[in-house]
Amino acid sequence: MRHEEVPPPRSTLSRRRPNPATLAFLAAVVARGVVTAVRSTGGSDGETAAKNIAKARSNRR
Repeated sequence: MRHEEVPPPRSTLSRRRPNPATLAFLAAVVARGVVTAVRSTGGSDGETAAKNIAKARSNRR
């Protein structure tokens, strides 16, 4: 009995385009995480940076 070589299956991830809604959601989650991390560090620099990030995020909407 002779066995033929079967090529490995192609990954569908490399050919798929990312969903814009998923990318927007991911960007919002990352931005919220950055704001939370900066606020948790405290200090006036942290508060100023958090306000700037929040402003930039709200301007994108």
